[in-house]
Amino acid sequence: MKKNDRNRITHKGDKGHTDLLFGGRIKKSSPIIEAVGNLDELGSFMGLAKTMVALRKTKKILEEIQQDLYIISSEIITPPNKRMKLELRFRKVRIVWLEELCKPKKKWEGCCFFIPGDNEVSAIFDVCRTVCRRAERSLWRLSARKKVSPHILTYINRLSTFLFVQARDSEGRHRKFR
Repeated sequence: MKKNDRNRITHKGDKGHTDLLFGGRIKKSSPIIEAVGNLDELGSFMGLAKTMVALRKTKKILEEIQQDLYIISSEIITPPNKRMKLELRFRKVRIVWLEELCKPKKKWEGCCFFIPGDNEVSAIFDVCRTVCRRAERSLWRLSARKKVSPHILTYINRLSTFLFVQARDSEGRHRKFR
């Protein structure tokens, strides 16, 4: 490895632009970059959640979701005329997979509002859920300007439901908002 290969400071983003996949540059203030940044933040918080859950099966599910988020991000940041170059594309079957995981393991009372923070695991799932909702809103804003696959929009919506269920199922007790 050459000395320069270890230096990841490129200075290319210093003027407010960043690279798209397969060529091209875009402003960092673009709705595309906002959406991809929100998905990246979500993936990072999912990584934190993965370190906190005890069940190996749940860790594996979270890892698969992180992989889905990378595939979605790569589609969003790739110009439409270059998407055929992507090795992996988001598949509708992932929505069905996620919907199966949205079934609560425990019965819990209440309709909509719960106070987060019963324990660290439920709290991190609630953080993931709120970041997911922000990512979803940014994808919907982006979809008003650029075609975003309806399957991606549906998946992100289901993901927030999955995270809500994980948070509630991770609680020892439910503290409903009164």
